[in-house]
Amino acid sequence: MHKLAILVVTYIDDIEYVERLIASYKKYNAHRIPLYLVAPESDIKAFETFVDDGIELIDIESITNDLVHDKSVFGFKPGYVNQQIIKLTFWKKKAL
Repeated sequence: MHKLAILVVTYIDDIEYVERLIASYKKYNAHRIPLYLVAPESDIKAFETFVDDGIELIDIESITNDLVHDKSVFGFKPGYVNQQIIKLTFWKKKAL
């Protein structure tokens, strides 16, 4: 059981960045730290190709439904706020 993991919250527009990140992860992850890709359910199919030993794909909706959809929070855009919500609730989904 790992006490540390890498959590990447992403969506379809960032798939090229995720591809580079995965290549780097595989090359330099000597300690075999697990990586969790979290994407919207609508984008899951596109990210399935990255699932591998040590890489798991999770849809955002299975982590939380308490997301901001249409307005800023204290000046922060919804995408940023949602990433923080997902990071804070991830432990409920995956107890490391």
